[in-house]
Amino acid sequence: MINKLFKFVDKNSNKIIFVTSIILSIISFIYFYNQDLITAYGDSRTHLNISRRVVDGLTPGIAQLGGAWLPLLHILMLPTIWIGFMWHSGISGSLVNMAAYVIATYFLYRLVEDITKSKLSAAIAYLILALNINILYFQAIPMGEMLFISTLIVALFYLYKWQNTKQISSLLLSATFFLLTSLNRYEGWFVVVGAVIAVALVSLRRFGRKKAEGYVILFGTLASLGIMLWLLWQLVIFGHPFDFLTNEFAAGVNTARDIEAGLVPTYKNLWVSIMTQVYATVHTSGFLITFLAGLAILTFLIKNISHLFRTKEFILLLAIIPFLFEILVVYKGNVPVYVPEIRAAVPIPDFFNIRYALFSLPAIAIFISILSKQKIFLFLVGICILYNLISMPILGNKIASLKDGGIVSTSEEHLDLQAWFINNYDDGLILISAASSDAFIFKTNLHMDKFISEGSGKYWKESMETPSKYARWVLVQDNGRDSLLRHLNMGALNKDFDLQKKSGGFRLYKIKDN
Repeated sequence: MINKLFKFVDKNSNKIIFVTSIILSIISFIYFYNQDLITAYGDSRTHLNISRRVVDGLTPGIAQLGGAWLPLLHILMLPTIWIGFMWHSGISGSLVNMAAYVIATYFLYRLVEDITKSKLSAAIAYLILALNINILYFQAIPMGEMLFISTLIVALFYLYKWQNTKQISSLLLSATFFLLTSLNRYEGWFVVVGAVIAVALVSLRRFGRKKAEGYVILFGTLASLGIMLWLLWQLVIFGHPFDFLTNEFAAGVNTARDIEAGLVPTYKNLWVSIMTQVYATVHTSGFLITFLAGLAILTFLIKNISHLFRTKEFILLLAIIPFLFEILVVYKGNVPVYVPEIRAAVPIPDFFNIRYALFSLPAIAIFISILSKQKIFLFLVGICILYNLISMPILGNKIASLKDGGIVSTSEEHLDLQAWFINNYDDGLILISAASSDAFIFKTNLHMDKFISEGSGKYWKESMETPSKYARWVLVQDNGRDSLLRHLNMGALNKDFDLQKKSGGFRLYKIKDN
């Protein structure tokens, strides 16, 4: 009986993994949905609103996909975002990421099985990713992390397959998924560059210079197409190919103010930047898993140092690039990442942006599984997996991601303002900055064609000088980051509008009655 069971599992392991992932995805979604956590992360509301503006707004259309955030998630939500319930519940994004979770875990299992020729090692990699409680949360919400991890794993799977089989179809599929990775997060741009270099080195080693040139051109052109298209998009829509680095929605714009205020301890400090990412990984993956991953990668490098470019697993080092990228961006001050172990001179949140550490999970799972091929480490790996299973949090407040400053913790004053506006709104357009107040827009449950914001074309530009031309209501926020407050003609505002409500750093105005 037991032998038959083992044979069944061995024969149907891929199907079992696929079905198990679907079950885990649905169960975790139901849990987080019932806890009202699907749109709790502030950026998730902005992602939903960006996609919604394509089909609903004063100036709807594909141009609304432009901005600081890359468009893949927003495009994939379009088939359902037009339905009000799917938009405001966040399920439009959940469906995308739940599918991404199933794909990521399935292809990770297959990738590691191809690498190690061991179903046990593949199962270990699967458990590390699939049962990470932070991954289970982010696969249930409208954020880009799960989608990025998914496209990266599939891209690595086909690149590794191409290396073994020499099939052009595998190379093209890999390039396609690297393209998708680059259209989801900017970490993907660095991964694409690394992938092109890896293809060049592998091609030269295995096929010679003449074939290598063809492979690199073929792969590089397709893999980098997403980057080229985004730069062209920025040029056409905003007039500059790198507008995403400097516009009102860019992370670096706000972080520059935090640096001046002494809120970014990682800025220009390499050691602190490295340790911040290490601590963030510990909080999102656990100390034992993080330690074991470090040991696995170090063991791999030492073992292959003399012939690193010739080893078949060389291309797997691409999975480490997102971790290195995060160190670079926090060092340069492009984005802040906060962990409680590293404090600034002034108060900052204990956790902020630690979700970026989740991008290291593919590398963690892959290299730990490679390490587990060595029997001396198999017991240690098993203990770590067992520990994570036993200690896996079942209460929301024990999930590191839910302690993040990105989770909207709305003050009583802010709630009071929202309630007052909803009860007193009597139609008319609302002039508001989406860059700083998208969460407020989301919570009003109004259609997007009621709002004049940065993407509203002439409505926004003309309202800066004459706010009464289109708007009946105006909301500004006194936090130094409100682009509306920075550009608005305050004299015209005070002349034509009355202050209705001041609460939680917000000021809400209504046009004067004639």
